[in-house]
Amino acid sequence: MGARNRLTRQFLNALADDFEEHGKEAIVEAREKDPMGYVKAIGALMPKQVEQAQPLDDLTDAELIAGIALLRSRLADKAGAGMGASPELQ
Repeated sequence: MGARNRLTRQFLNALADDFEEHGKEAIVEAREKDPMGYVKAIGALMPKQVEQAQPLDDLTDAELIAGIALLRSRLADKAGAGMGASPELQ
């Protein structure tokens, strides 16, 4: 594990310890005393890059066709039952 990862882990553990000790009051105080620093801290904790999942990419064509058939069947059942939602779709 690289030094950056160790440092990040140690920092986040220390931050969690500090939060456990001082709790929400410390966040409120930081926001009130230094709003820009507060926003910068939040931004620094946000992921730099968001990965977009493509869950259907792992399915075969046969699995996709079967899934579409199932959905069509359930939609047909719902339409046949009137406006109420089918119990399987809830």
